[in-house]
Amino acid sequence: MAGYWVTLDIMLSLLLKYFFAPLMLWILKTAPDPKSVKR
Repeated sequence: MAGYWVTLDIMLSLLLKYFFAPLMLWILKTAPDPKSVKR
């Protein structure tokens, strides 16, 4: 059962590294643009 959790942990770390990090970078790069956002 321990091997299952190790595999799950590796899968989650890879998912964080290759999916969530570029997603957050893309959001930071595109969304908060003070010149385009007018309030």
